[in-house]
Amino acid sequence: MQNKLYKMESKNKQIFLKKVTRKDLEKIKNWRNSKGVWEFNTQYTLLNQFNQKQWYDELLINSSQKMFIIYNSQKKAIGICGFRDINSENKNADVSIILGDSKDRGKKLGTETLNLLVDYGFNKLNLHHISASIFSYNFKSIKVFEKMNFKLDAIMRDCIWRNGKWWDIYKYSVLSEEYKNKQNFEVIAVGNLILKAKLMNQN
Repeated sequence: MQNKLYKMESKNKQIFLKKVTRKDLEKIKNWRNSKGVWEFNTQYTLLNQFNQKQWYDELLINSSQKMFIIYNSQKKAIGICGFRDINSENKNADVSIILGDSKDRGKKLGTETLNLLVDYGFNKLNLHHISASIFSYNFKSIKVFEKMNFKLDAIMRDCIWRNGKWWDIYKYSVLSEEYKNKQNFEVIAVGNLILKAKLMNQN
C-alpha cells in the first residue's frame, strides 16, 4: 500500500508529511538519541536499532498511533511527528513533533508542522481534544503550542529527571472549537492518496 502524502504550503516554507517506513528507522534512532532531542524527550536510555524495529512493528498494527516523517521544501527528511494514544471513542489524542537537526530549529518549521497536524487531527481524524506534554524548560515548544491556542491544563510536578534535577511536565491541550486558524486552510483530497493543506494569505 502506498504511503499517504500530506503537503502544507505557506508564504515562506513548505512542509511534507509522509508515513514512516522501515527505511526511516536509522535516522529516527539517530534523531532521538541526539542531545538536542533526547533532553526534551521522555525516553531515559539511548535507543538501538532493535528498539526502533520493535516500535515500528507495533506502529504497523496499532491504530492508536499515526506517525509521519517531516520533509522540507528540498524534500529532505528533517524530523518526525504524529499522534499517539488516539482514542476514537472519546475523540482525543496526544501530538508530538521532533525536528532532528538543530539547523532546522528556529525557522518556524515546527509551527508549520503543528499547524498541519492540528488541522489534520480535527478535520480528518474528527478529534475534539488534542493534547501535548512539554517539559517545563522547553520554552521554545511552549511558545509554539501557546501560539496555536493550546491551553495549560495541568502541571505534573517533579515528573522527569534531567541534568541532575527534577523538572515539571506541562500538559497542554486545544479543543476543536478553540482552533481559530482552521478557516485559514484549504484542504483538498486528490484521489485516495494525497491531501493538500494550504495556509491562506491573511491581509
